[in-house]
Amino acid sequence: MGALGEGSMEIEGISPAADVARSRTAIESLGVRVLESHVNVESLQASTKPLVSQILLESSGIASWVAPTDSIDVGNSGTSIRLLLGEMAGSRISARLTGDDSIRGRPMGRVVEPLRKMGATIRGEDGGEHAPLEVAGTRLQGVIHQLPVASAQVKSALLLAGLLAEGETGVEEPAQSRDHTERLLEYLGVRISRSGKRLIVKSTNIRNAKVTVPGDVSSAAFLLVAAALLPGSAVEVTDVGLNPTRTGILDVLRRFGAMSSRRWTSSPSLPSSVPPPRGRPSSATPLSFASRKATGSPRSSTGSVGWGRTSAERPTASS
Repeated sequence: MGALGEGSMEIEGISPAADVARSRTAIESLGVRVLESHVNVESLQASTKPLVSQILLESSGIASWVAPTDSIDVGNSGTSIRLLLGEMAGSRISARLTGDDSIRGRPMGRVVEPLRKMGATIRGEDGGEHAPLEVAGTRLQGVIHQLPVASAQVKSALLLAGLLAEGETGVEEPAQSRDHTERLLEYLGVRISRSGKRLIVKSTNIRNAKVTVPGDVSSAAFLLVAAALLPGSAVEVTDVGLNPTRTGILDVLRRFGAMSSRRWTSSPSLPSSVPPPRGRPSSATPLSFASRKATGSPRSSTGSVGWGRTSAERPTASS
């Protein structure tokens, strides 16, 4: 999104994962400047360097993108290739998108076909069902999409394409998928209209701003489940996003009786003038987890959730 926008975007809390690094390399190949980078990308070798997960990128918008000199290799990142398809379909450049064996085996038609309905020119293996994919940017026309399967990646690609299209672009899902994209777009000045399950966008310029990325609760889930299963255990995880479309693991653990407390704290990264969409907590809301003592009484503090289990509460295998 920062590559589509104009101006500087400072991103704090960016993940050191290889998928994120692939996305950064991709936008750099399109001419977007990363002015500072202090991210230790994941490696098989241990590192003693402190992790300062922050980058500052500078973009002049999609009109300034340049054609890459080589194929854009997204590695194993399905999010990268699908979102790039949506962005590049409405650009003025051509590029080839590819990835590793896993990516080349994943279905791309669910993104390619609705983009083609908007006028996108995309060619690839098996009629565009698989990468590598050749994208020739062109003028897009807004279309109302009714997705057969809820997919945050497909929805996000179409919404991003809709920002570059003439007229309105609507995306309707049979059920709600993760809504990080909508939240961030609205934070960056994009107006999204809602009609039932349908999201509607028009051609809009993204206003780059400072963004703080919270920790991923799905990554924390391994630790939370371990604490819930081990009697007398304790674990605390801080600064984790509590987007309601991402926290199913919390609901499951609550059903097991493992959740002792839960409290929200506000996000310092979102200005008060930009409230979370539809009155729900921001995806940037920090969260911390604390253990439940063996007696069952939780330790809790502001912005915390307590986790743990006594031996008597431990679920059976049939549970």
